[in-house]
Amino acid sequence: MPAICEFTATSKIRKIDVHAHVLPKNIPDFEKRFGYGGFVRLDHKQDGTTHMMKDGKLFRVVEPNCFDTATRIADMDRAHVNVQCLSTVPVMFCYGAKPEDTEIVSRFVNDDLLAECQKHPDRLVPLEKTMKYIVG
Repeated sequence: MPAICEFTATSKIRKIDVHAHVLPKNIPDFEKRFGYGGFVRLDHKQDGTTHMMKDGKLFRVVEPNCFDTATRIADMDRAHVNVQCLSTVPVMFCYGAKPEDTEIVSRFVNDDLLAECQKHPDRLVPLEKTMKYIVG
């Protein structure tokens, strides 16, 4: 049975991942900055994994493709994905934070995401630009 959507280097068909999460590689200590908890920080381990820590406890373990663009693009190539539409990990929305602190965290996360997309505009697109990219 032939593939429904087959990717080749010369194909005009693009494979677009419209739901991909990213984190900044280095996140400031927002808990220390703002004086209260509820913020994520990253603890990069020697084994290559990274622990997302929240209030001093392990929240989740993430792989390098969550914050390392070269690793992400290599994974995309292996999966024959032409473009990823990126958004942050939902815990970074900081629902319990003060509005003014949430704005600071949001700007930091969004600026980092945009900077990574600008390095590879043909491969990485901020979620807000998805339709513009797809439609042209």
